[in-house]
Parts: sequence; structure tokens; C-alpha cells
Amino acid sequence: MIKNSVKKLIVFALCAIFVLPFVNLTTNSVKADEYKKVFKGTEYVISVESVPELKDADSKDVEIKIEKDGGAPVIVYDGEAKVVDGYTATFSASDDAATITFFNNGVHKVTISKKEGTTKYEETFSVGDTEEFITLDYILDETKLNEYKQEVEKNAKEDLTAGTSSFTVPSLEKLISTNFPYGSIRKTVYYYTVGDTVSSSNFASKADLKISIKGYGTYRFYVVFDIEKSNLNIDGGKAITVDGLKEKEDGFYACSVDGTELYFNKNDEKYYVKDNSSKGYGEEFSIAGKTVVETLKVPVFAFTLDSKEPTIKINSTYQENGFVDLEYTLPKVDVYGDILSEKYEIEYRKDSSSDWEVIDELSSGSLKFTPDKTGEYRLRVTVFGVNHVKDAYTEVIKVSKAIKSSPYKTSFGDWLEVNVFPFILFCISFACLVAIILLLVIKPKETKVDVKEEDR
Repeated sequence: MIKNSVKKLIVFALCAIFVLPFVNLTTNSVKADEYKKVFKGTEYVISVESVPELKDADSKDVEIKIEKDGGAPVIVYDGEAKVVDGYTATFSASDDAATITFFNNGVHKVTISKKEGTTKYEETFSVGDTEEFITLDYILDETKLNEYKQEVEKNAKEDLTAGTSSFTVPSLEKLISTNFPYGSIRKTVYYYTVGDTVSSSNFASKADLKISIKGYGTYRFYVVFDIEKSNLNIDGGKAITVDGLKEKEDGFYACSVDGTELYFNKNDEKYYVKDNSSKGYGEEFSIAGKTVVETLKVPVFAFTLDSKEPTIKINSTYQENGFVDLEYTLPKVDVYGDILSEKYEIEYRKDSSSDWEVIDELSSGSLKFTPDKTGEYRLRVTVFGVNHVKDAYTEVIKVSKAIKSSPYKTSFGDWLEVNVFPFILFCISFACLVAIILLLVIKPKETKVDVKEEDR
């Protein structure tokens, strides 16, 4: 008997050893601060994409219940939003998510389920209105960062021109994870302009998220966020800052060694132990022989304002032969792009075996010149852009003969020398006209033919 009792006792003890760790002996074993924290009065999105039955559910078939501080569950959504004190709740089938706003502090257990079915999703939240309940961080997802970089570059390309005075930073709402109203968060852009040294001390700040444009080149910027203590009557503040972070080309990094958070002082470029004091750090930390882990916290973005290469359009390339001492009007010239200045020069050479030389400079409003000797002439147009210089030329103007008398009393030979091809075409046309007239005027002679009687 005793042996059997001992055996039973041993079996019971062994069972207790394996079973007790899985038994919750008290209903309040999980503390409120271990739940997901939510700031009171802000919308919180709960995704059910991981639950197949709810993921495919119609919003009319979904029910949402909330238990506050272990009390009786309250239905806040039953196929449609219900009017319930302390909550607002909606469900979007297209987004596979519920959106809930908590208006009371405390621990709230949310249960999302189908009206007919056993599958449900549960999540518990701790709601409050102090600093510890606020989340505010950058979403450093590579895909989202690249999408934002592309948006910045696209806006800069479309909106910025030589005369633009400022660039508006696109909204970073999709890059910020927060349970606080985004519109109520103070935002400040820090940027440095062309010619400044790449250093955080050279970043200018503006609260209106506008970057002043002062010339061509690349501009870098980052944005910090701050929730003030007085904002919406909260008891504490929250901020995204670069204080104590190490600056690199793509952003500011938090540093740590073996789990110890470090403060990087940009003034002496040394590491210190990070703490909660007013200056943010304590004693100096030696990193000799240690591996410093760097984690991106605040990304830096960039855009470039490029000058547009000048283009030159000469509206006519046909050039007539010219005469000495006769004024010649050059074709119209149009220039496009970011232009600093233009130059119009007349170049001359004696013949094709000679070099071109500049003999005169014209203004853009009066492209006329008078040859003073025989030879070849052309107009050279030079356009000076911000980072470009471009040239273009008119066709060569051949001045082969000087006119000794009035230009209106030239000989037929002079005229024919210039207009030989039109004269040939005129002669051919005149000959054709004479032939047509002859065919119309001259009638063929009538011939009388006798026909025999038998052939009639």
C-alpha cells in the first residue's frame, strides 16, 4: 500500500512539474505596460491579413468587440460602425484591416471575428496620454526609402528651373511610424546648399519645409520631428533628432558597442556613454579594439538642379551669293536653355584653303553686315550656358564680285552669273509655253477625199 501511494505521489509530482509552467494561476499576470501602447484619441490600424478567414471576409460579416480592464465585452462594430461611448471602429475588407480609436485610458482587449465562424483575431492594447504611449520613428524600409527618393528627384526635375527660389519637401508621412496625428507633429527640414561643406553644422533649418535655391548643383536635406509637451495637453514630449548620431552620406546613425548606447559628439568626434542627463551623455567611451555597430536612424535625401544645355536654331540655312558693298541680312537665330550670354560674330576667309578669322561682332537685334571685299563669310553664334558653351554657324556666303556702279544698273552678265539656274528654268518654261500656243492656234489642213459610188 505504502509503495503504491509513493508511486502515485511521484507520478503526480512529475505531472505537476510538466503541467504547472503552462497553467496561468492568476488572471492579471500580464502587466499593462507589456501590451502594445496606443496614444489616446488617435486612430490605430489592426491588420488581419495573416488570418485567412478574416482576410476574405466581407465587412458586413465582421464583428469587433472590446473589453476594457477585464470588464464585459462591448460590440463596437457589427457589420457597420456602432455608436459606443469611448470608441469608434470601422473595418475595411479591401485593406483587410480594422481601424479603432480609443478615447479612454486603460487596457483594452480587441477581438475581431466573423459573425458565423470560430476564427478570431485578438490583440490587447494599453491606452494612455503620456509620453511613454507615443511612438515616433522613421520607417527605414529600403523600398519605401527608394520610393521617396524617386519622388524627390521627380519633383525637382519637374518643378525646379533657373528662376525657382525654393523647393518644397514632399510629405514624409509614409516614412513615419507614429500613433500620434501626423498633422500635429512639428517638422523641421535641415539642408545645405551648393558650395557649403558637407557637415551638419552647415545645415540651415526651416520650419515651412521649403529649401532655398541659390544656384545649380546638389542639395542635401533631412527632416526631424518633434511633439511638444504642450501639444494636445500631453504630459511629455517626443522627438526624432540627430543629436548624438554620427553623420554619413546617406543619413545619421546611432552607435553602440556590445549593447551599450553611445553618444557621438560631432565637435570632437569622440564617443561617450549615452544617458538621460541634460547634455545627453556622460563619460568618454573608448572604442579601441571594439566593434561599433551603426544603425541608420535619420535618412538624408538629395536632389540636383541641373542647368539645361543651350540649343541654337538657325531658321534658314539657304544663303545667297553676295556682293561687295551691299548690305546682307542674316537669317533669324533662336537660342534656348539656361543662357548666361550670347555672342554673334562675322567670320571671313579668302577661300576654302584659308583659315577663318573674326572681323566683326553683331548684336542679336541687328544681324546685318556689309561685305567690303570678295571672299567667304559666315555668322558664328556662341551661347554661354551655366556649365556649357555651344557654337553654331550659318551657311557660307560667297562674295565673288565687287559692284562698281549702282546695284540697280548691273549688266546682264552679272545678273546671269548669280541666277544661272533660274534663267535656264525660265527658258525651258518659255519654250513649253510657245509650243502649247502653237498647238492651239495652228489647225491642220483639210484634205478632200473622193469616195466611189460602189463604196458608199
